[in-house]
Amino acid sequence: MKTKICCFLTVLFLLSLCAVFVSNTDVKAGAAYIDDSGYCLLDGNFDDEDYNKNVFAIKEPEHFEKFAQMVVSGLDFAGKKVILLDDLSLTRSGITLPSDSDSDFRGTFDGQGFAIYYLYGRGLFFKNYGTVLNLDLEGFQLTGTDAGGIAIRNYGTIFNCTVSGT
Repeated sequence: MKTKICCFLTVLFLLSLCAVFVSNTDVKAGAAYIDDSGYCLLDGNFDDEDYNKNVFAIKEPEHFEKFAQMVVSGLDFAGKKVILLDDLSLTRSGITLPSDSDSDFRGTFDGQGFAIYYLYGRGLFFKNYGTVLNLDLEGFQLTGTDAGGIAIRNYGTIFNCTVSGT
């Protein structure tokens, strides 16, 4: 029992070392980066050269839309990490989801415990070969017969995620 508790505390300690907390004041207006963390914000200033970064941040619905467009265009994010910095409410219709094409996701998508609300489509990803973790999809409206919550076809890892909706 002591060994299990010790291992659990060690894992918690290591995870706390990896955690990054970014406040709203850390975002620099008109830049594709969040302070000196190296995270690349998927905003309107993002360009093709920014894809060379390793960690991408999504804070607004527009950032998620940019990420989705990139996956649909064939960028699979292999070896890269995408993180949510806040809950997202996608009440606008017409957002193309990564699942709207026969595209692969091979990176890590870490929701960091945040939720994406009101997705409408077949799933978040079409084919997941990467890792999706710590994400809640709430109010998800699945469409079609070939549909799934996090991934229509999962060949990777989905951990600590929930999906609710119709």
